[in-house]
Amino acid sequence: MIIRLPSRYTFADWQQAIEILKQGLESAEVTGKLWIIQSGSIQEYRPIEPDL
Repeated sequence: MIIRLPSRYTFADWQQAIEILKQGLESAEVTGKLWIIQSGSIQEYRPIEPDL
């Protein structure tokens, strides 16, 4: 999991990121996934699968 904050983050930015993380953990399984938390949302990294 990666939490991306602004370069000059505030305590409020940190609090918002943690709240988003808590909400995500309550609604989804994170095991084996890479979550990127930034700008009020969670993005899940998925590698591009090559066409077979």
